[in-house]
Amino acid sequence: MIKKIETHASPYRTGIYSPDTAVSDSKSVAKKLYSLLKEQDVKFELSFPLLEQNEQEKTVSTQNRKISYGYVYNCAGAHADRVAKLFGKGEDYTMVSFKRIL
Repeated sequence: MIKKIETHASPYRTGIYSPDTAVSDSKSVAKKLYSLLKEQDVKFELSFPLLEQNEQEKTVSTQNRKISYGYVYNCAGAHADRVAKLFGKGEDYTMVSFKRIL
């Protein structure tokens, strides 16, 4: 179905057609979210891979440390599916990145 709508798409198994939603500039959305939350003294940990998480303890682990959290915002881009799966979400989905070049 998705190939009929977007001929350049190469979905893994299938795609999701969502005509009422879009993110035209996800980088700007993430930057705005960052600035709004920073004003509220929210702490950010950027640019490191999450290796595991413990929902009961509310911690995530990297190669070097364990970090406690209140909320996790998944802004991992092309790795968002991997982060979601660490939290037991989106097990049936895989991120398929494609860039339409005209």
